Amino acid sequence: MGIFLLSLSIMIGFKVGESNIQAKRTRAREVGNAFAQQINRDLYNGLERVQSLEKMVYDNNGKVKNFKDSAKLLKRSYIDSIELLPHGTIKYAYPHPYGQVGVQLEDSQELGEILHSVVNSRKLTSFGPVVTRSGDRLLIIVDPVFLKNTHLWGYVIVTLKVPMVYESSLRSLERVDYDYQFYAERSMTNQHLDLIESSLPTGQDLKNPVSRTFVIGNRKWKLTLAPKKGWRSSKGLPSFILAASISSVIMIWLVNYLKTKERDEKLKELAYRDPLTGLYNRRGFIEELDKQLPQASCLTEVFLDLDDFKLINDLYGHSAGDLALQHLAAYLKKSFPPNSIIGRTGGDEFSVAIVNQDPAESQLMIEKAIGQKQCFEANETEVAFTISAGFAEYPNQGRGIQDLMAKADEALYAAKMAGKNQAFRYQPFMADLSREQLGFNVKQLAQGLPGEFLIYKADGDQKIIFANEHLIQLLGCRDYDDFIDFTKGSFKYFVHPDDRKQVADQIQKQIAEQKENRGSYDVHVIYRVKTKDGQIKRLVDLGRMIDNSNYGKVFFVFLEDQEKLAADRK
Repeated sequence: MGIFLLSLSIMIGFKVGESNIQAKRTRAREVGNAFAQQINRDLYNGLERVQSLEKMVYDNNGKVKNFKDSAKLLKRSYIDSIELLPHGTIKYAYPHPYGQVGVQLEDSQELGEILHSVVNSRKLTSFGPVVTRSGDRLLIIVDPVFLKNTHLWGYVIVTLKVPMVYESSLRSLERVDYDYQFYAERSMTNQHLDLIESSLPTGQDLKNPVSRTFVIGNRKWKLTLAPKKGWRSSKGLPSFILAASISSVIMIWLVNYLKTKERDEKLKELAYRDPLTGLYNRRGFIEELDKQLPQASCLTEVFLDLDDFKLINDLYGHSAGDLALQHLAAYLKKSFPPNSIIGRTGGDEFSVAIVNQDPAESQLMIEKAIGQKQCFEANETEVAFTISAGFAEYPNQGRGIQDLMAKADEALYAAKMAGKNQAFRYQPFMADLSREQLGFNVKQLAQGLPGEFLIYKADGDQKIIFANEHLIQLLGCRDYDDFIDFTKGSFKYFVHPDDRKQVADQIQKQIAEQKENRGSYDVHVIYRVKTKDGQIKRLVDLGRMIDNSNYGKVFFVFLEDQEKLAADRK
């Protein structure tokens, strides 16, 4: 009996150890799948920007319009340069000046072979990383541009900084106690797998790793990984000792089962969550939305974007950029109902699905969230930023997830085009807006007007929405914040106290006389204003009142100093 129990204990200990090692390998494969998908998404963000430029050139039949403005919008911290090569020669480059790109692509024999291959395949491809003269490592993405007449126009090239483009994913992998090695084919013309990233010291390899391969940019990538503590099981000896009794054996199996289940749940959470913010990633957000949409009586899909995120990274560093994203994630959780679905679906892009909430109430929530300026501290410095948003409603404006998200995205771009820090509800005309226009927003256009310009709400407290630099200077204010403080943010207090009633009466009278008009009313009044240093100026006011979908009745006003106007006419 003793020999039997000893043999049974040894066998159980061996089986438990073998099972534990097998479970470790199974979990490692699941981790590899999750992180390979995450790195795939990281690289795809770069590929999307190449395809956006290719489409811009194609839609304009080879004419390049507003390249710098478009490139600015597409630029991210992990992008080193964006280039257009009509006829195979670099003609447009951002942010580097012509001929001073990070890699001398025109001198690369390998690039010439790649260009020849992508023309034959007509497919986007990538190669590298290559090392620049300054020691940076760059991944090169090339996309051939064929015009509507099928003629080759040239190429779009975007260079991505590595490992920055997928650094967050690799760091997360180390945080869950795995070592890794990351390989890629050199290019579509050279299928040898090169080691490009590793958590191990130079010259060391993983022992008996699991691997996951995927294809993106017309080349194969492979992620291999193994536990930092190795594959050796630590449960064989305890199992041998405890196997002396049936109750101990049952306990071991139960504990092992519960641990496996807990780790599986953690791995599933890892696959559906953004490691930086803790919110759903794009995959998790869409799957959760897919579950709730069929059961929802109504739903508002919101796309939000952190305004000028690149500027935060450039001025304060990438750690401050991460803090900004974490701050915004926490703010969105507080700003929307607990049953809302919230995710980080892109670099600085977030999505919120407000479930079973009246569309009008949802709009108020969104506008309130956008209206509050955000501040956080980074490196003992207070950093401020604003948010833009676009939203669409289910089922009135979109039936399916993709349709709803596309319309929310178009509304977001419309908000960006209108000057940022705004929330726009989707309107059909937004589908026709050219995204090249993002380089010219309302504020920039207003600053370029040769005179004073003001926008304010016609109803209620007559809140000032916008004033250009010329008007701010006319009143002797330092900046827009000083102007708002001086005028109490209202057109009523902008006008001299002795003229307020007369101006209000004249405006109402002129509007009443135009009651047959449809949609807009023109007014012409003259009144005095008092500058910050006490001067009295008489202004000629040419205004138009219109109905705005976001603000209600709004006045757009051109102003001229009457004394200056009279002098100019002489």
